[in-house]
Amino acid sequence: MNSRPAGYQEIKFFVSPRDESDLKKLFAGFATPDIHGDHGSYFIGTVYFDTPKLDFFMDKIEGEMTRIKIRLRSYADPAGTSWTQHYLELKSRLCNLVYKRRIPLSPVDADRIKIEGVDLQDIEKLFAERPPRGIARTMLSSLLKPMVTTLYRRTAFTVEMLPGLRLTFDHDIAACLVGSNDIVSPSHLLLLIPVIFEIKSDGAIPQTILHQMHIRGIGATSVSKYALALEHIFARQKDARSIGARAGF
Repeated sequence: MNSRPAGYQEIKFFVSPRDESDLKKLFAGFATPDIHGDHGSYFIGTVYFDTPKLDFFMDKIEGEMTRIKIRLRSYADPAGTSWTQHYLELKSRLCNLVYKRRIPLSPVDADRIKIEGVDLQDIEKLFAERPPRGIARTMLSSLLKPMVTTLYRRTAFTVEMLPGLRLTFDHDIAACLVGSNDIVSPSHLLLLIPVIFEIKSDGAIPQTILHQMHIRGIGATSVSKYALALEHIFARQKDARSIGARAGF
């Protein structure tokens, strides 16, 4: 759950429940459940921010190799009943490397940002010791506001002999437009997608794991939970308008 200011590699895959079970059996020989949560499993709530023109979303959809996202990430207690930790995060990608910086937030600041969005001081804290005020001001001039919330359950593994390696499975991914960040809420739309398996590594991705994905015929995907959430919500709204038009509403 830490910042990773140095660049790291990140590869994502869609996997079936059977493949997930097989991979976990494989990991049992060298990986251990993350110390956070219940046997490495915990709930994550994320509020994503974007401009009125959805610049961050469009950069992802159009495949820009240099892009950023800003999000408010919250972690639930082991019972999954309340949010106990909050962070404001800047995640950026430069070609094949990913960078992440985060600052902890109090519950009061987290609630403020969920409603009002981020301000200049919040943004500048995410940059280096001498933050580029011009960049921060440019972002804020575009009215960076909360757009969508995602909720899911993550199961994570670490490898003692490879400290920079992290393996995660994300389940039951749900989303809604900003307005509810409850762990269980009827307003959330369950995204009908497979489990997302991620490999994050400060060094080279272990070839043993990549070989296992290859022999299973599972290719890497450039999936983004934020983009997926917006696409599903937009599609649902379009379907609702279409149904309403046919019904004469």
